[in-house]
Amino acid sequence: MERRARDVATAGGFGSGFRRVHEIDGIRGWAALSVLLFHFVYTCLGTRMPFFHGPFFRTTMDGSLAVLVFFVLSGDALATAFLGSDLRGRLRMVVGRWPRLVFPVAVSCILVFALVRSGAVFSREAGVALGLEDWLGSFLTFHTNFAGLVRFGLVDVFRTSDPDGSYNPVLWSMAVEFKGSFLVFGYLLATARLRFPWHLLLLGAASALLVWKGSYLCLFPVGIAFALCRRAGVLDGWRSSRIGIGFGWLLPAAVGLWIAFGNLPLETFRGVVAAPVFLLGVHSNPHLLGFFRSRLSLFLGRISFPLYVLQFPVLVSLSSWLFWKVGAAGGLGPGSGLAVAFTSCAVTGVLAFPLARLDESYQRGLRKLLGGKRR
Repeated sequence: MERRARDVATAGGFGSGFRRVHEIDGIRGWAALSVLLFHFVYTCLGTRMPFFHGPFFRTTMDGSLAVLVFFVLSGDALATAFLGSDLRGRLRMVVGRWPRLVFPVAVSCILVFALVRSGAVFSREAGVALGLEDWLGSFLTFHTNFAGLVRFGLVDVFRTSDPDGSYNPVLWSMAVEFKGSFLVFGYLLATARLRFPWHLLLLGAASALLVWKGSYLCLFPVGIAFALCRRAGVLDGWRSSRIGIGFGWLLPAAVGLWIAFGNLPLETFRGVVAAPVFLLGVHSNPHLLGFFRSRLSLFLGRISFPLYVLQFPVLVSLSSWLFWKVGAAGGLGPGSGLAVAFTSCAVTGVLAFPLARLDESYQRGLRKLLGGKRR
């Protein structure tokens, strides 16, 4: 039953007849965990304790790069499902994209709203304790109301990456994700008769144009290219060659060293180069693919979206309260800071699992409503 639920979850679960790419789920799961560690450890502890901004933590907790990896993976997963679906399946994917994304997003925003109204948000106090007044202390400073909650959770979060009155600032990526989805659908519909080599040229040009425009949408054409290369057998051929296997170790290592010792700022646009290079290395390496197809990786992939959307409610409530109280008691050091951070990650994981189950039930109902076949 669990495998069946996961098998319909890729790319929104509205396609049919496509070969599932399990490593996409696994990579997404570890990327989501990296984002959690980036916020709870690297960001929250690094200002007062620079040790947490060292090379090891920069490499393993690069949440900014992880989000860019999400964008490439989304382009890949959506294109894979779209190419493997019939006309009705493709139509269901297009129509169902907003409803598919909105449920976990809405749950997280409602939870934040409830925390604010119950007085359980301590981000300002924690911002002072951690020296993060300009980040943690800046959240949820506007007047919350039900109309604003509905507008943000249903519309604004998918419209712009920097909406006023954000009930979950971590969800800035949803606007890119939503627009990127329709970039994938539109491109594949418009170029259905194009031959494979021309796809690569056109996708390269589209990505370069979007890089020039400074848009993270540039990563979705890269994801489409991965899907097309896999479909054409290019990735299998590359992975079986000595050169490909060599690059399978070299490219991820090079990205890790670049981040660790090249002092690559995590927030810069240069990540649009690092994310595709890292993923090309993973797709070239049978050992890394085996890891990302493992049970643990697939479990993380299953709860990755709930992990991502629930981290902010935990951050501004439980985590902030703990950081504030431990700091006020004068005991905020590396050990106690890590204890709070790991507790926050664990609580987020515990909350993510039931939300993942609810989301799977929601998706089954949505497929039934849209006329999708059960798998």
